[in-house]
Amino acid sequence: MAPPHALHFDAAPEASDFFFGTVLGQGSYAKVFHARMKNNKMDFAVKVMDQSFIRKENKAAFVLTERKVLSRLAHPNIVKFYCSFRLVCRIHSDRPSDLTAASVRADEYKKNHDAGVADTACSLETTRFYVAETVQALEYMHSMDQEDTNNDINQFCGTVSYVSPEVLHDKPATRACDLWALGCILFQMLTGRTPFVAENDYLTFQVIINHESDTFEFPESVPEDARDLIRRLLVQEPSERIGASQDEAGYAELKNHPFFDGVDWDALETQVAPYTPPPLELSEPKLDGASEHWTVAEYFSDDAFSESTTEDLMSRRSRSSGSLRGSKPACMSYDEQVRFEGKVKIHSKMFKRARELVLTDAPRLLVLSAWSGKFKKEILLTADTKVNPIGQHTFDIISPSGTFRVTDPNLPTQNWVCAILDAISNAD
Repeated sequence: MAPPHALHFDAAPEASDFFFGTVLGQGSYAKVFHARMKNNKMDFAVKVMDQSFIRKENKAAFVLTERKVLSRLAHPNIVKFYCSFRLVCRIHSDRPSDLTAASVRADEYKKNHDAGVADTACSLETTRFYVAETVQALEYMHSMDQEDTNNDINQFCGTVSYVSPEVLHDKPATRACDLWALGCILFQMLTGRTPFVAENDYLTFQVIINHESDTFEFPESVPEDARDLIRRLLVQEPSERIGASQDEAGYAELKNHPFFDGVDWDALETQVAPYTPPPLELSEPKLDGASEHWTVAEYFSDDAFSESTTEDLMSRRSRSSGSLRGSKPACMSYDEQVRFEGKVKIHSKMFKRARELVLTDAPRLLVLSAWSGKFKKEILLTADTKVNPIGQHTFDIISPSGTFRVTDPNLPTQNWVCAILDAISNAD
């Protein structure tokens, strides 16, 4: 149960005031934990950040901006910020609308997938409801932009999948960037995938830059009204996106689009959602924040995180090809050949570490730094090695070197399974 917005702390909490449990989410320099306050048993989402990483990557301004923005926002569809301590943790209520929408996407997509239905995630009714809530949240935030003359609103932080073309062209980030992201979310809720996907982040940027809304193709499952709205949101020119007008007419035009027919905007906040995922079965938080082991420093590194923000990748895109393409890791012998490789995430105790995984004909797997290419470890492959699929993009490697869980966000699990088993077979 989320704590009430009027919750008051007599003194600023510290890590020692909480038990920490399940990981709820992960970003470019932080991880979000389910936490339970010791004295009142209330549940929170606590965002844990690594100070050394923030300093090294010059992220302090972004952290402070996030705190400033969240502390000012008060809307039922936006996560509620309560307090922070030691500039390490952010404490939020545990039922933000965007996380609920994400849970709905995942839950309904799984049901459809199990039923053999492709290219469908959420129902039209469910999608309309949660997208309408998102529109209300955006309208509220953008109304605050009118009151704030701070230039910080022209700075962009976000997820690669939702980055707009103007940001990739180094132009100012405006409210139109959020409308582009809204189009991406709408597409993803209806299809279960993001509209712009490529082999790596750089190529994804190229797809976004070259996108043409008039020729954009949709799965047959996407209704015509939704297609029209997505096309009008995913427009290259920011000022031409529906809702981009700086006056009240902008959001009026967006909310009057046929996709939202039947939405009672005035009563939306009190309506019961057409579908909500079952409550998360979170394990009892047992990691004591007062413990000397609760430092998490050992789990942070330069590339210890599973996802990068757009700002991170923009600064790295010139040196991040996502493929070896002609080059050969120095740790390979002169006659050793690359059979398969990709940008993956290696699961560790608390984080998914971004890595380059290289399969050679030795056979062995080389684990390299995702950005520098520095050798990290090798995974020996023998006839006893097992490769167990866990999901569409995740698999376990059980080898003499140990057990490793790997996620490749770009390639299906089966590609890796076949490549590894084939390499082992050919070596026999």
